[in-house]
Amino acid sequence: RRLMDGETDAALKGLDGAGPARLLLRRAVELSWEGCGPDEIRRGVEELAIREIPRYGRRLADLGMLANVATLAGLLGTIFGLQQSFGSLAVAESAQKATVLAAGISQAMNTTAFGLMVAVPCLVAHTRLGALQARRTEACDAAVVKLLNFFDARQSRVLRMADHRAARGGAA
Repeated sequence: RRLMDGETDAALKGLDGAGPARLLLRRAVELSWEGCGPDEIRRGVEELAIREIPRYGRRLADLGMLANVATLAGLLGTIFGLQQSFGSLAVAESAQKATVLAAGISQAMNTTAFGLMVAVPCLVAHTRLGALQARRTEACDAAVVKLLNFFDARQSRVLRMADHRAARGGAA
């Protein structure tokens, strides 16, 4: 709206701050203010987008990896617990076999539970943050396309007005 009113400085101030969307929109306004045409603005914004858009999901892969590692650590603990159980059965007296077996199975189940207690929230967070990343990327794309279309339309109006003036001047 500020651009339509010719308030470029106010538009730039409104785009102060961090975040890929603001940076891309700010770059487009700056290039327009410098007198660049729509194609130059588009190229400038695309170049910046290649660097900035990945910031939305910078650490997202770490959550997925943490969920996988926690699951595997729980599985490894399960294997160690079962190995301990069956290894202890071989040397335990008959009266103690049930106790030794129960202790090993308990260790195995505890490590499995711990692995899942870490992995499940990580997977939920990964899914929710992935969806948020997609929404933010789509919103950023939509805002940039809308602004670029504004610059295209403005350029078309300027060219039409110049053609109209030239036609009137040539006919006079």
